[in-house]
Amino acid sequence: DDLSAKPTAYGIWTEIMGWGLLGGSVAGLLGGGALVIITAFLTAVLIMTLNTWLDRNGLPYFFQNMFGGIIATLPAAIIYNLAADVGVRISPGQVIASGIIVLLAGLTLVQSLQDGITGAPVTASARFFEALLFTGAIVAGVGVGIQVSVLIGVPLPPLEIIPTSGFTTSTVRVVCGGLAAAGFAIACYAEWSSVFISGLSALAGSAFYYFLLVPVGVGPVIGASLSAVVIGLAGGLLARRFLIPPLITAIAGITPFLPGLTVYRGMHSMMNEQTLLGFTSIVVALATAGGLAAGVVLGEWVARRLRRPPPLNPYRYFRAARRN
Repeated sequence: DDLSAKPTAYGIWTEIMGWGLLGGSVAGLLGGGALVIITAFLTAVLIMTLNTWLDRNGLPYFFQNMFGGIIATLPAAIIYNLAADVGVRISPGQVIASGIIVLLAGLTLVQSLQDGITGAPVTASARFFEALLFTGAIVAGVGVGIQVSVLIGVPLPPLEIIPTSGFTTSTVRVVCGGLAAAGFAIACYAEWSSVFISGLSALAGSAFYYFLLVPVGVGPVIGASLSAVVIGLAGGLLARRFLIPPLITAIAGITPFLPGLTVYRGMHSMMNEQTLLGFTSIVVALATAGGLAAGVVLGEWVARRLRRPPPLNPYRYFRAARRN
């Protein structure tokens, strides 16, 4: 009760800018260019500004996510068609995926799987049902947005013919991964020390993924799971060193690996009568979320068992030798 009544560390607009930083960073993480990153930033700010207003007016969270899914889709369709008219090609899927990740970041899907792994089935069941319900609202909103974009004359292109263009270097993606986690920590009103540590944890996981796992050809599900182990380990060690809860670094650190683009691909495929491809994408998204939860739990378990070696005390050994 005291934590709920405590005033926030900073204002609502700082929180909304944190969501914008998360959205723009995820767009850069997915390989978007400058126009895509700016569009994703503004889309995330618009989504969270509307959701904040709707929350203050008492609208249930389900409908907030549905409206967020619609807003995540329409600006991407409009910017894509405007850019195509002047001969510039962008990938609207990157903008939509960043908006989906902004909405998914506030859900408890990964936390529910963590509860199930650590032996709390009742809490895990309740959180999992809640996460599925709210994720369904996001998917429904994206579906409505796709249909509305067709009705207003700005249809989205097929995913298969859109190349990835923009900042595609591994270094940029690693930096964007750290910024995305820091943005989510800001959006959750974390203290600035926690924001810094969350960014470092995500930076370590992103570097492990893009510099080590991707070059050797590791798949996205296994790669995200192994990166989550590194995030849980690094976050656990840094949280213990700087005296902050490890849950903050874990939840914020895995944010760049949330399967937003996979969810969009699944929804887009189902809306275009590609049921098998859509169902496969949704299953891959659930598998990725499960791998993230399992990896974070394993990394934190390893971190709890790593202890600093005791300092050398020669007098203790002399006393032990004298007793013998």
